[in-house]
Amino acid sequence: METRGIEYDLCLFVAGDEPNSSLAKKNITAIFNDCLGGAGRLTIVDVFEEYRSAIEQNIVLTPTLVVAKPVRIRLLGTLSDRDAVLSALGVI
Repeated sequence: METRGIEYDLCLFVAGDEPNSSLAKKNITAIFNDCLGGAGRLTIVDVFEEYRSAIEQNIVLTPTLVVAKPVRIRLLGTLSDRDAVLSALGVI
């Protein structure tokens, strides 16, 4: 997996410590650190605490991963399928 020189800007919207949100946090943190080399920024937003950010980004379901860089996409769910996430990010 080649990610050298690529900056990532990822924002995961979650709903507190709900099971799917907890799993998504664990999965995207592992992907960001292990597969993307921590290149860029990973932000986790709890919609219960920062609902304005969710409204501004038109988040209607959680967990939702909003990718601003290197491609503009949204991924829904627990992000358990690592290959699907990496493919969406253009890594594989």
